[in-house]
Amino acid sequence: MNPPAFLSRWLIIGRLTTRSELHIGDGGSLPLVERLGSKSDALPEYATVCTDARQCAYVPGSAIKGILRSLTDGFPPDLVDGLLGSAVTNSPTSVGGKLEFWDAFHRTGIGTTAEQPSATALHGTQDLRRPWWDAKRRTAITTSVSIDRRTRTASEGLLYTTEYVPPGEVFEVEISGDNLDPREVERTLQLLSRLNDSEVSLGGNASSGWGRVEWQLTEVRCFGQAELKSWLASKDLDGGLEATRKLGRSCLAELLQRAHSLAKLPRTQPMVIEITVTSDTPWLARDARQRERSEAATAASQAQPAKPANAVAIRDENGNPFYPAKSLRGILRTHAERILRTLALPCATNPTELPAAARRDPLPVSPPLAMEGKARGTKTDAAGASPMTEGRAARSGKELDSLDLVAKLFGCAAWHSPLQVSRLESPHPPGSPPTFHQEFVAIDRFTGGAAEGAKFDAELARGTTLRGKLAIDVDRLKRLDP
Repeated sequence: MNPPAFLSRWLIIGRLTTRSELHIGDGGSLPLVERLGSKSDALPEYATVCTDARQCAYVPGSAIKGILRSLTDGFPPDLVDGLLGSAVTNSPTSVGGKLEFWDAFHRTGIGTTAEQPSATALHGTQDLRRPWWDAKRRTAITTSVSIDRRTRTASEGLLYTTEYVPPGEVFEVEISGDNLDPREVERTLQLLSRLNDSEVSLGGNASSGWGRVEWQLTEVRCFGQAELKSWLASKDLDGGLEATRKLGRSCLAELLQRAHSLAKLPRTQPMVIEITVTSDTPWLARDARQRERSEAATAASQAQPAKPANAVAIRDENGNPFYPAKSLRGILRTHAERILRTLALPCATNPTELPAAARRDPLPVSPPLAMEGKARGTKTDAAGASPMTEGRAARSGKELDSLDLVAKLFGCAAWHSPLQVSRLESPHPPGSPPTFHQEFVAIDRFTGGAAEGAKFDAELARGTTLRGKLAIDVDRLKRLDP
């Protein structure tokens, strides 16, 4: 088969700026003690992000291609296959895409440039808003726990520690393509512009508001037949990039205008519910690092006035206390489960955590979904679900229909939640967190007085108004449950 004749080669260059936490995992983990330089053996390992040869976080080209493919609803199928390649690769008619997605590496020195939003607040050496910040990896770490539904306390051994790229970090994106016609270039730019939509996210934890990015086009270069002849005639074969024709401002603006004027792609508009929570009393969503700081100060015999508080609130990029999306999501899910049980409706979420007397008999199988293989004679439980068959979870519509209402709305191992929960944030201006210091003491239950050595303190958030939102993909939910 003869290769197609060379017509042109295009290079699209832009930037992705993180607007919320971003986690694109590499499947690995590292011990937290190495990051802290601590000698504590009680600290867990954290799930790591993809890093390059400099040990700096980057966005894999496959992640960018994957999210763009998910945004092609309304594109002509032949155009999608031509740009991104066939989704089914084992067909005789499958083709490879014209576009090549390069890994997006972190922009060097981004922490000190004027383009970085709130650079001082985000990258201060004493910044309390980027937990366990690593300037080399450009990442922070967050911790979360699983709540025991019976005791309503943290489940034993279920502490999750995850590395993420904080908001405000910038990555350089390069996308190249051979023999693109102007229509394909315009459609590619239109597709990239959809990365700015609020419902689009990269990486994991999308249902908790992670992975929001901002796309900005910086330049477009073209290498056509005229540029090819000129480059070969110059005999400067090392200067390939310089031989390309960089589109001028007016030409680039015209190209963007044509891309913007194309027929709008259909979008699923989520149902958005605005949340306003007013707290009349102090509250605290704890910063997990504070225990380490407090213990280090005690070991160093630091004077009490200078000693850090035993507990402080986690803070956002503006320095204000906030309530994490994961915590809000967990509270909502817990209440939803209680409502279903009160109404005697099926609710199979972690039934083994409940005492036997509190369970309704029979209870359906807890998500993750039942495994395939019942017809092959594998062992099944009382509800007819096989706990393990060739390690594959069934994804059929029939099994998804068997999910209870909570699993359908909040998700499970085999069903991504159609509900997105944002964190609850304070409207206070940056640098003016509404906190105050308070002393506490434990009471000796025998004497009724203060227990010796059981005094502690905390920096609490004052009663305030917090705002957030819920976004529900109603169309996707209807496809599962009409």
